[in-house]
Amino acid sequence: MDIIQVYFDAWSYVHHLESDTQPGNDDCSHAVGRFSKNWSSPEFEEFVNELAKLVDDLYIAPGTSAWESAENVWKRVIELEIGFWPEDGEELVMRL
Repeated sequence: MDIIQVYFDAWSYVHHLESDTQPGNDDCSHAVGRFSKNWSSPEFEEFVNELAKLVDDLYIAPGTSAWESAENVWKRVIELEIGFWPEDGEELVMRL
């Protein structure tokens, strides 16, 4: 579950940076500001902690088939997460 904590920490850091700088007027700055506010909120932190507890309570031992299955599910989640975010300049190609 550490990776979800990393996700939360990363967005919290982005939110901290956003609050220390002048907001941009472009769509990207607006979106990053909204994402960082949402994914660094106390509610999201509580969600992260609840997920960590749920996973920890499963007591899945490394090297077991349950561990391998959980890792495969997690790899798929990461694959989908990566696919969700656009590549730099992708929006220009999509408009053609």
